[in-house]
Amino acid sequence: MRTLRWLAVVPALLSFLAACSKAPPALASNPEEPVMAASEDKVATDLKTSDAELATRLAEIKAMIGAAAADHSAQCKIVGVGQKPCGGPAFYLPYSTKDVDEAKLLSQIEAYNQLAKAHNERSGMMSDCAIVPVPQVALVGGFCKIGAGADAL
Repeated sequence: MRTLRWLAVVPALLSFLAACSKAPPALASNPEEPVMAASEDKVATDLKTSDAELATRLAEIKAMIGAAAADHSAQCKIVGVGQKPCGGPAFYLPYSTKDVDEAKLLSQIEAYNQLAKAHNERSGMMSDCAIVPVPQVALVGGFCKIGAGADAL
């Protein structure tokens, strides 16, 4: 009786395994180089462009923040930057309201965060889903820093 049950399961199992297998990629004129499908090539190109744009925008944000010089601790603030795939900021940056157009900076960071979120979705990025705690910002030697005496990112 048990043998008959297994014989009934085997065709379904073989059908399932066949459906899950993928055909090998087509080969280019050089048989050692697989041909990438046009859509895969476009996705790869889009992701490289997105990586470059993210790096450029982050550099611009850091340039806007500069050294984050401040005269008093009330000028020191912190902002979440980036987007973890599970949600929430990837990291935090301290900034000073003394020498920065805060509305423009926050607008730039929001645009960066939206781009990072879209990049994560397109790339299928995964995360540990750990919540990055909001660090304390402190005025240290005339500069806004993460934590007392800590270096900023």
